[in-house]
Amino acid sequence: MTTNLFLKRKELLLFSAHGEHNSCCQLKNFIHCLNLFEKRRPLRFAYAEAETLMMNHLTLKENILLDGVTNSLCMSKEFQLKRHLNKEGRPALVELFTKIGDLELKPHEVSNETKKLTSLLKTLLKPSDYIFLESPELHLSENNLEVFIRALKEQLEKTEQTIFVFSRDEDLWAPYASKKILKGADGLIKVLLPSSFKKSSEKIAA
Repeated sequence: MTTNLFLKRKELLLFSAHGEHNSCCQLKNFIHCLNLFEKRRPLRFAYAEAETLMMNHLTLKENILLDGVTNSLCMSKEFQLKRHLNKEGRPALVELFTKIGDLELKPHEVSNETKKLTSLLKTLLKPSDYIFLESPELHLSENNLEVFIRALKEQLEKTEQTIFVFSRDEDLWAPYASKKILKGADGLIKVLLPSSFKKSSEKIAA
């Protein structure tokens, strides 16, 4: 059963399920929510897990290109993604891309933070109607988290996507969220408006 759930484009939603914190359960609950409220098929969503899973035998560049990035961006020897993002007016995404560093390295040769940046960039690049981010702040330094938040806000401005964020640090993401989707212990999916999940001193970020 549900109550008052309206999924709109170009908004960020907090997402949580009572008593369930592992990745498998959160992804399952997210898909269940989409199945209830999205009539279009197939469901098109991009997912970034809390602990980044990558193809270890591929370079970071190859992992980014694995799915979601158009063929025209990798037809030549020169990786054209940065130029494409500049052309599309995506400075925050370009900055996120630059933070990754050497794209010819493989996942086992880089830090958890670099892997996380690569995963988040790949998720934002993938053509989709919905994005599900699980603990996107995990492994990110304060500076890189600020860059990612700018990229996320830019994503909402430039696309028609709806972004769901699951995080144990909900206070971090609450200023950017328009609603909170909560699956209760009774299985009921509820919608909480900002006044019920934000601190009184918080305001939605401009």
